[in-house]
Amino acid sequence: MVKSSGYDHNDFAKVMALLGSLYQLNRERPYWLPARWEYAAYLVSPLCLGRGYPHWHRSIRIWTTGSEDIVDIVNSENPDESAFIHVHPHYRHLEAAMVEWPSKTLRRETPGEGVSSGSGPCRWTRPGSSCWPGEDTCGQTASST
Repeated sequence: MVKSSGYDHNDFAKVMALLGSLYQLNRERPYWLPARWEYAAYLVSPLCLGRGYPHWHRSIRIWTTGSEDIVDIVNSENPDESAFIHVHPHYRHLEAAMVEWPSKTLRRETPGEGVSSGSGPCRWTRPGSSCWPGEDTCGQTASST
């Protein structure tokens, strides 16, 4: 049985294990490397918090087995509308739920103002592309910083 839940800092080692194993299974598929997760957790997230954005953990959903092993992850690198999916090949049947979660959950948030009115469904990006053109790492347009 597989269940989904929010991410907690105690899940860090399990995320590292999944990302490492996904890379070993298929080095051609653009999964995040463990170093990218560390970068987002320890550099991008604190920078965004300092700018008034919500905690990065709110933009992460994990899927775990009954033994609590993480098998799939959806995450944003920052509190914007971008989402990344990391799917273990044996759990591809969960992809529809993985796409649905950020589409309903992740919305552009403005520091101090909360969720922007009229924000649309999340935008999908592929791993390796953290920002859209003209945006900095926190989803703000370069002209607004």
